[in-house]
Amino acid sequence: MMSVVDSATAATKEANAAFYTTSGLNFHDASDLESGHKGFVARNDDCTVRTADGAGEIWTSREFDKQVWKDGAVPPTVNPSLWREACKNSVRGLFRVSEHVYQVRGQSLSNMTILITNTGYVIIDPNISAEKAADNMELVRKHLGDKPVVAMVYSHAHADHFGGAEGVVSAAEAERRSLPIYAPDTFVEHAVSENIFAGPAMSRRARFMYGSILPHGSTGMVDCALGKTTETGTVRMIPPTIIIKGVEKHVIDGLEVWFQIAPGEAPANMHLYVPEDKVFFVADNAYCALQNVYTIRGAMTRNSRQWSLSLRAALQHFPEMETLCGGHNAPVFGAAEVHGYLTKQADVLKYMHDETLRLMNQGYTPVEIANLIELPPSLSSEWYCRGYYGSVKHNVRGIYTFYLGWYDANPCHLDPLMPRESGVKMLEYMGGVEAVMAKAQADFDQGNYRWVVQVLDHVIWALPHHAAARQLAAKAYTQLGYQAENATWRNAYLCAAQELRGEAARKGGDLSTTSGVKFDIMDVPTVFDLLGIWLNGPRAFGVSLTIQWTFTDFPQPLKYTAAVRNGILAHNEGHTLGTDTDEPIEIIATRAAFQQMLMSKGEPEKVEEVLAGGNFAVEGDFGVLKDFLSLFDKPNASFPIASHEPIGEPVMANGH
Repeated sequence: MMSVVDSATAATKEANAAFYTTSGLNFHDASDLESGHKGFVARNDDCTVRTADGAGEIWTSREFDKQVWKDGAVPPTVNPSLWREACKNSVRGLFRVSEHVYQVRGQSLSNMTILITNTGYVIIDPNISAEKAADNMELVRKHLGDKPVVAMVYSHAHADHFGGAEGVVSAAEAERRSLPIYAPDTFVEHAVSENIFAGPAMSRRARFMYGSILPHGSTGMVDCALGKTTETGTVRMIPPTIIIKGVEKHVIDGLEVWFQIAPGEAPANMHLYVPEDKVFFVADNAYCALQNVYTIRGAMTRNSRQWSLSLRAALQHFPEMETLCGGHNAPVFGAAEVHGYLTKQADVLKYMHDETLRLMNQGYTPVEIANLIELPPSLSSEWYCRGYYGSVKHNVRGIYTFYLGWYDANPCHLDPLMPRESGVKMLEYMGGVEAVMAKAQADFDQGNYRWVVQVLDHVIWALPHHAAARQLAAKAYTQLGYQAENATWRNAYLCAAQELRGEAARKGGDLSTTSGVKFDIMDVPTVFDLLGIWLNGPRAFGVSLTIQWTFTDFPQPLKYTAAVRNGILAHNEGHTLGTDTDEPIEIIATRAAFQQMLMSKGEPEKVEEVLAGGNFAVEGDFGVLKDFLSLFDKPNASFPIASHEPIGEPVMANGH
């Protein structure tokens, strides 16, 4: 199907033109644009990385290389502030930050940071995919020398900061060389909980947030605020070997490096400092955009108060810092500039936190608070405090939820109708679909796009295949995207329009790759926690069975028990759960064979293949294992978001 490309309406052109004067921004200030070019070493002329068979692209800068900031030369389909940010992030290549610190920027969503040591390199945050990390390492070695990687660092537990590890060094080589891999305390725990437990839903939602299913260009995806775009490819973590738990000094191949545990963008998060160069690495606790206290891909709301304190603590621990670089965007140079930058980044977090609680304690609801809070001009006039990634509106709603949860105390929200039923009733009250469509068209013509999508959402819930409603909603979402200063909002609006028009197949991530955390590096209790999430509870009503597992690929065989009861999967170490009345079966297996059996979903041919491998043996009634495997659902990573088409027929508690 050919993609529909809407032009900017008169209302959108007017809004974007007015933004120059209403935003309070100095569009003639080019200081931050210039810093992005400082220290340039080299770049690849063609920054396209292809799949192994050459048929697909893992990452490309083709369209982004055309983005250049010139005053007034802004496409009418892009907010001028966002276009400026997109042009700034399009500067790519290998850059010298200081004598011992280099970065590859603009060639992945995240930066790869390189520390030069006596004999090699320390790689901080090896991008998202192995393929892209390998491409960036090739650029590093070509211009800085063919030296070994002597250590690796994961600053925090988001996949764009560890997923490309095997593009830097293979897991086998890392093990053979006992490569030091540094990570903050509880790193693996949070990598699993954020990337695995809710991984399918996050993966699907992230495609809207990052616009990875949109065409690149001025009517599509122009930027992701933190960098250009995400990538596909092999996402894989090599487990860390050295865990940082506080403020610690380490000497890595002759280079002194300080680590500071600093919860913020992620609960398991740390800063680094290289005192010889006075360079501070802030990870993702500050970047050239308003921070994401809540991320619209979905995650636990971050503790904005703690985040602010982590930045203040950095200024106290490392007051001599003169240069700042991080996991995204360009560095900040100069002691005064760095201290001012970190101070305001800490202050904007505290302002959003304190104002949200002030208004919350006066009785305002989350939506009201989101529309009432404005940043003081001293903050909103800074380019690095603009809402390109986080936004005041979605951050403060997250802060409200952090303290009070989803309920706004209005009893009418305690037990609302299902959205499809509510949509049907709404249409009845509003005089039917044709009456609603006529009014929605009139509002669209007046540029009231927020209201149009809000009203048409009820129509699409009630009538998900109503072509006119879908098309008008798509047009309104498109104009909202064209006006959005926030890159992730733009991407989400344009992806909604794309889905409503049926222009792209819904895609989720491949569960075996996108998480970057596989069964073989998850501990056994976590694997069974994950299986408990996959268990279809209503399908397990009335089922009672127990399996005693013995995993043989440990220094000492690990005995474990899992039981299905009361619609849940209970499990613990040892061969008893204490309350079992079932006759258990015993399974002796390696973890790899266990994973293969789970992935078989009980299909006879696949089950036979696992059994034939010799690493999976069943003692007892084989039918118990078959019953066990039949209880699990495959996660759905391609569910509808804007079109509200039926997902399927869920198994309800009454069995229907």
